[in-house]
Amino acid sequence: DADGAELKVGNHTKVTPEMVAKFVSKVEYRKQGDKSTVATATLANGFEVTVSASCVDAANYNEALGRRLCDTRITDKVFELLGFLLQSARNGVNL
Repeated sequence: DADGAELKVGNHTKVTPEMVAKFVSKVEYRKQGDKSTVATATLANGFEVTVSASCVDAANYNEALGRRLCDTRITDKVFELLGFLLQSARNGVNL
């Protein structure tokens, strides 16, 4: 439970944007090469998600746009991961 983010199953049947926002503890960005932004999000449980955004021509590189694209990709990935976690918590996993 980092920074108070905790997912309790209870009667939850869906993942909300608020759950996703609470579950992301921090995001670190870096420029890689001349055309890419890389972002690593650390989640409340310590798991890390890394995403990237790139352009074709270095002359078109825009750091703010790269960060926004990475933020969207992190949000989408965390939604997916929390959905899997919620489904598993509600119904179990048989391997």
